[in-house]
Amino acid sequence: MPNTPTISTTHKDYSLKNYWSLFFVQMQGAFSDNLFKFLVIFTSINTNGIDGEERDFRLFLIAVVFSLPFILFSMTSGCLVDRSSKARVITWTKRAEIFIMAFGLFALMSLNFHLMLAVIFLMSVQSAVFSPAKYSSLPEILPNHKLSWGNGIFSLGTFFGIIAGGTAAGFLSNSLEPKRVWICGFILIVLAILGTLISKLMERKPAANPSKKIEWNFVQELSKNLKLVSKNRVLTLAIVGSVYFWLIGAFYEPTLVVFGKDVLELDDFKISIMRACMAIGIALGSVSAGYLSGNKIEYGLIPLGSLGIAGASVGLGLLGFEFVGSSVLLTILGFSAGFFIVPVMALIQQLPDKSEKGSVIAANGWLNSAGVFTAALVFYIMKIQFGIDAGTMFWLIGSITIAGTIYAVWLVSDSLARFMLWGLTHTLYKVKVLG
Repeated sequence: MPNTPTISTTHKDYSLKNYWSLFFVQMQGAFSDNLFKFLVIFTSINTNGIDGEERDFRLFLIAVVFSLPFILFSMTSGCLVDRSSKARVITWTKRAEIFIMAFGLFALMSLNFHLMLAVIFLMSVQSAVFSPAKYSSLPEILPNHKLSWGNGIFSLGTFFGIIAGGTAAGFLSNSLEPKRVWICGFILIVLAILGTLISKLMERKPAANPSKKIEWNFVQELSKNLKLVSKNRVLTLAIVGSVYFWLIGAFYEPTLVVFGKDVLELDDFKISIMRACMAIGIALGSVSAGYLSGNKIEYGLIPLGSLGIAGASVGLGLLGFEFVGSSVLLTILGFSAGFFIVPVMALIQQLPDKSEKGSVIAANGWLNSAGVFTAALVFYIMKIQFGIDAGTMFWLIGSITIAGTIYAVWLVSDSLARFMLWGLTHTLYKVKVLG
């Protein structure tokens, strides 16, 4: 088991202009994606004549269509990112977003569920190309000792976009008649243009591996990249942790809608507030993890985050809180998830060789997408096939997370030692300061 990843002092001449440009482009994309997706969710499930079973099936379809492009195109995108300037790839994806959102405007005007699904599919294709470009850009534009900080702030911006987009969708769904929701399409087009302009501020760095062949057979490319990953045990476990993070997040999305509608009897805006509480927690937890890690990748935080996720999930399922109590628990769950994902993502970005970062990150993205797709299937089986209520699904996920945490700590026993050492040193520091 290797020690904490070495922190180098490379990129002494790095420019924060590249980082903040990417930060704002990512935040805009997260806002736009969530605004459109949740407008589709709320308008499609609130349609007259839709019963509970049809509502749940539509939620399942949206989750599947959203995750499928990542499964189909992430690996090819990783090759493209390695052989091209990442900033150039990012700009082209933002240009594509302008046309996709124009189609989205038409879909919202028609209120045709299948057309809106088609826009979600295209939106996800664009994100599948954008994702490996943005994450593999971070270790290029930041020195290694800034990666934990950079990931923490980056997650803050991402989840701010998620919070704002989802909350705005709930507010607009309540405020506008369904036939007027198309007004939001103009906002999305303007935001896509703004994101494109900001992306042009990023420096066009040379391609990491310009001779790399683009592999259209994603199964073959995935297999090759997984062999690279398997050589590094820490990297392998970090990717497993990342997959589980996205599986849980994807599972919570439709389950929270059902929980809010069936158990708490909330309107769209309050459901979006509950989801915002979880996202706020993730953002705050991510920034805290980045700060507390200092100038290193502190994977001792991972067990703490995992146990927090488990405890909050079990509490949601068993304690039967109303709107306020559930929102508090979701904030705690999100904060724990932020503690969990920041060191995991920093490890995934730092450990691969420079020439393979794009492909390895794309492989991680593919596996994350497979986790999201699996979450949709789990929701379909548990809710639609077996009729399990949302509360029971929450505590089952929490119980599985506890078991997974114990197993992971057993596999990487020094992570527990590092966590205890981290807790001891930070406690002693506080005692020294306060004393």
